[in-house]
Amino acid sequence: ENADAYIIAMPVYCHSVPGPLKNFIDIVCGGMKYKPVAVIGVAGGEKSFLACMDLVKIVNQESHCPPLPHIVYASGDDFDTTGRVSEEIEKRLRDQATRFIDFSSRLRIDAG
Repeated sequence: ENADAYIIAMPVYCHSVPGPLKNFIDIVCGGMKYKPVAVIGVAGGEKSFLACMDLVKIVNQESHCPPLPHIVYASGDDFDTTGRVSEEIEKRLRDQATRFIDFSSRLRIDAG
């Protein structure tokens, strides 16, 4: 409840939002109401990115959270053999963080 905004990073499980994450959102959705959300997703394959949009729909419908219109998604190809993420994904994450700070700040001012 005390957070101004949320960044939710999730693994994609069977092309969907993992059950424990969905359960967590169901429990805390009242405290998330009207607060901005950014989404990060990771999965083994390239085609699972649509699960991130499912998460956006869930938090938007259950908590009326305005989503940052910029999702970062990484697949298995975006990691090296040591598990380190690629420079491109690091760049996208930094860009998303910058956008999210601006996005959530503007919403606080507008709501304020």
